[in-house]
Amino acid sequence: MPKKLKHHVDHIEEEAPEGSVPAVSRTMQILEQLSMAEGIGVNEISRSLGLHKSTVFRFLSSLRNLHYVQQDPVTEQYRATIKLFELGARVVQQMEFVQYAKQVMETLAAETDETIHLAVLENDKLVYLHKIESTQTLRVFMKSRPGQTAPLHCTGLGKCMLAFSRPDLVDTIATNQALTGFTPKTRVTVAALEQDLEQTRQCGYARDDEEHEPGVSCIAAPLLRPDGTVIAALSISMPTARVTDTVTQLYAEKLRAAAQEVRRRMSAADTSLTDNDVSAADSSAAAASSESAHHTP
Repeated sequence: MPKKLKHHVDHIEEEAPEGSVPAVSRTMQILEQLSMAEGIGVNEISRSLGLHKSTVFRFLSSLRNLHYVQQDPVTEQYRATIKLFELGARVVQQMEFVQYAKQVMETLAAETDETIHLAVLENDKLVYLHKIESTQTLRVFMKSRPGQTAPLHCTGLGKCMLAFSRPDLVDTIATNQALTGFTPKTRVTVAALEQDLEQTRQCGYARDDEEHEPGVSCIAAPLLRPDGTVIAALSISMPTARVTDTVTQLYAEKLRAAAQEVRRRMSAADTSLTDNDVSAADSSAAAASSESAHHTP
């Protein structure tokens, strides 16, 4: 190996997180780069990741042999194949609650004709698992396809995750990800965000009032474990022009009922919740529902 290249590779290995295998880390970084572009070249990946071009080429060649990557014969750019989607889809299918949630989401979509989302918390990020689009002419157009990530601090789904997850998560994302302001209404301080989260805990649902995307509002409710921690969250998204206090309360109640129904179906199928567990989780949700009668966001 040429001395200059060897030094570059050694430097990369030294920077790898403790306990990780550098080749695996770099492979996943390259796949993440590919997932964010319709087509990308060796030079661009090399600059973005700080890897030598010959190193990037070798990784891409291996991924192409395994059918995770393909190269355009004209542009010579690389893109990820559907095989990555297949892997992700298998993981989602193993989450039994997703199948029950999808059935309940169909009912929500039929009753509201708004856009319905299901999401989970993964590696301190919000990840969409399922989406049903509104059929109305005036509807929201969101970059929220399954597998896509979104910020926690400025989405209704994300606030549900934060409100019912470990106590240090807000400080963690504020430090590691920053509370980025996407619109003038985004909560960009920990104090402002914590105020929203406390209201979410009291009401049993969260709101995003044009905090992530202008003109888009969202109401979300958590799917809770018996201990009060969050499994996932369901949401209804709509144009802000259709939001009223009456609509907010109606949709919040529908979402809470939907979350309870998912838990009941999980129990009936003898998955991760027993009947006693469901009763305990429903009691927590009912307490929040009662409290919300006295708190209107």
